[in-house]
Amino acid sequence: MGIQHATLDHLLAHMAWANAALFQQLKDLPSPALSHTAPGSEWSVGAIAHHLVTAAENYAQRLQRTQQPDPTVKPLGRGGR
Repeated sequence: MGIQHATLDHLLAHMAWANAALFQQLKDLPSPALSHTAPGSEWSVGAIAHHLVTAAENYAQRLQRTQQPDPTVKPLGRGGR
């Protein structure tokens, strides 16, 4: 893999700590605050939080070398149709 397991474990532990600290703060916000966007940004606070959760899941799948099927993609039939 190139990165020693101890280093990877440290990085993953830090990511878990940072995400937990962030979500601890977010849980106390009023719901309308989750819709707030910074000037010049199209991502709301809630969208960024959602991204962090799904990105962590995708990252874990990549580390485990597995990939979950995308439920929005339908398999092609015979002949590519």
